[in-house]
Amino acid sequence: MAKPIDDNPLDQELDYLRSAIASHHSPSHVESALMLAFAKISMRSNLSSPIKSFGKHLRDSVSQWLAPGIGLAASISMAAWMVLMPAHRHAPNTAGAVVADAPFFALQSLEQIASEPAPTLVETQVPRMWLASYGMPINPETAAETIRAQVLVSATGMPLALRFSD
Repeated sequence: MAKPIDDNPLDQELDYLRSAIASHHSPSHVESALMLAFAKISMRSNLSSPIKSFGKHLRDSVSQWLAPGIGLAASISMAAWMVLMPAHRHAPNTAGAVVADAPFFALQSLEQIASEPAPTLVETQVPRMWLASYGMPINPETAAETIRAQVLVSATGMPLALRFSD
């Protein structure tokens, strides 16, 4: 069974504080200064209220009519980009070979690669399984075979970037 509210110690303490504060009053000049300041603020906000409400209405109307158009334009742009820049140019073809214009995978920071004065391009054979470690799909039937790769090597022999080729 719940206790009555009057028996709650917190309520009793708050009642005591309310009664203690009730006897204290701020000086009349403080109250009048506050009321005057509040009135000035209220008058300023009332004078600029039609302008603010018109601006808000205009903003809401513009965003309501522009948002669908911007969304449609973005969708059309994305669809056009996907058609004009097909993903198969950077991925293995159906036989599991990588097409000729495959990108380089950076093995070092781009700043380090750019600062290298005379990098060398070395061709080598690597396991086809390495394609999977760089996020490219592989055919499990050909995973044990090797694939040609081009490695960009610094003058000190450190590999900078890697590109798989067919």
